[in-house]
Amino acid sequence: MPAFFATVYSGLIIIITVRAIVIVLNIARSRGEVSRFTWRFATICAGCAGVAVFVLLPFVYDRLFAYFS
Repeated sequence: MPAFFATVYSGLIIIITVRAIVIVLNIARSRGEVSRFTWRFATICAGCAGVAVFVLLPFVYDRLFAYFS
């Protein structure tokens, strides 16, 4: 049960972080500081990294709580 709560809390932090990165990229795109390809690539990378971490978190937390319990 603690692993579930830790995963939810960390997932919220990850979602907020990825959302902030995308907002910054959108601002840079609207100012013309980032090309369309770079904007698209960075947005996709941020999203994929966030999803990968969010998917792997339950397994990592489960191992950590099992190891220290």
